[in-house]
Amino acid sequence: PSHQALSLYFAFLGRLVRTCCRHVVVVAGNHDSASLIDAPKPLLDALDIHIVGAVPRRPLEASEVEAEDGSRGGSIDDAIAFEDEILVLRNGHGQPELIVCAVPYLKERDVRRVGEGEGPDERVAQAQAGIRAHYARVCELAEARRQALSPELPIVATGHLFATGGVADDGERDLLVGSLLQIDAEATFPQCIDYLALGHLHAPQVISGHPAWRYSGSPLPMTFSDARCAKGVCVVEFQGRRLASVRQVEVPCFQARHRIAGTWAEIEDAIARLKEAGSAAWLEIVHQRSAAPSEPPIPELSERIEALLEGSPMIALVSRELGATIEDASLIALHPSERLQDLDESEVFERLLSRRCATWPEEAVAAVRETFREALQGLRERDAKAG
Repeated sequence: PSHQALSLYFAFLGRLVRTCCRHVVVVAGNHDSASLIDAPKPLLDALDIHIVGAVPRRPLEASEVEAEDGSRGGSIDDAIAFEDEILVLRNGHGQPELIVCAVPYLKERDVRRVGEGEGPDERVAQAQAGIRAHYARVCELAEARRQALSPELPIVATGHLFATGGVADDGERDLLVGSLLQIDAEATFPQCIDYLALGHLHAPQVISGHPAWRYSGSPLPMTFSDARCAKGVCVVEFQGRRLASVRQVEVPCFQARHRIAGTWAEIEDAIARLKEAGSAAWLEIVHQRSAAPSEPPIPELSERIEALLEGSPMIALVSRELGATIEDASLIALHPSERLQDLDESEVFERLLSRRCATWPEEAVAAVRETFREALQGLRERDAKAG
């Protein structure tokens, strides 16, 4: 994050601790730097701001240290300090009032060990099993803590993942290993959880028909398609362990966003109407040449959009749909209804290679093809290690 983003984050926390709010719990998501979030933890603890960036770990025992042959004496769970994800929040009189299972985004290395020769299905299944085991262990410890303090204490658990039944917008896809994989909510979250606060999906929604299992959604639109969703924060009230109510407080729209898609004439008309209305919206402009095949490509599309917006506070993100450029045209020559996202990397490369290198010697084309394969393989290996 930029210095400006960090300044906003700490300014928000500074204002929050001066309100009636007694505790703040912050967990990292898949886009966060866990170490950066954890760095101010000792200072923020003094303000009752509880931080869990990375999965907490403890020093390994001798039996758990990796041997020369690469083997280990214990399981991956042996290195995780599960108890550090359990927070007991207290009221102004020092009495416990809430238990939080503050589980951050779980990376693949947090829930499983990678083995040689694993297929994608096996890898995903083991990661899903590891996430289930992680929640089972944390919730087991939280339930024990509840019984020791008061059986009426509610337990709130957090999670940053893609639960089955959740609806993703265009900005968050169903991703597997290397990022987020979809998990079975019913099989993953123990019944001792009285409220489940999930993050990752941008739209507010209830999961698996459970009123107490919710994505609150992002408080601000993350994409232009996401701007269609109402934004808010969830206010949850308990009476003892019983969930009394959940209501969503709407967040005002501070910045209008519009998507304009169409031919150049349609784009011109839409921008003219917005300028006449004095709009200060952020625009996503998609030039759809495929809607008018006779319309020639516009190589200076961004410059022409900027000229249209001159004198207006509006700003625009400009893109083209398949068929809007010469390269795109070569990709749909045989399949007019095909979209770019329907093709994998190798298919796109081969079609462009056949167009751009049609006059090259065969050995030169083979060399370029091999270089591409090596580069693609390197990227996939890097992403696998990062996961």
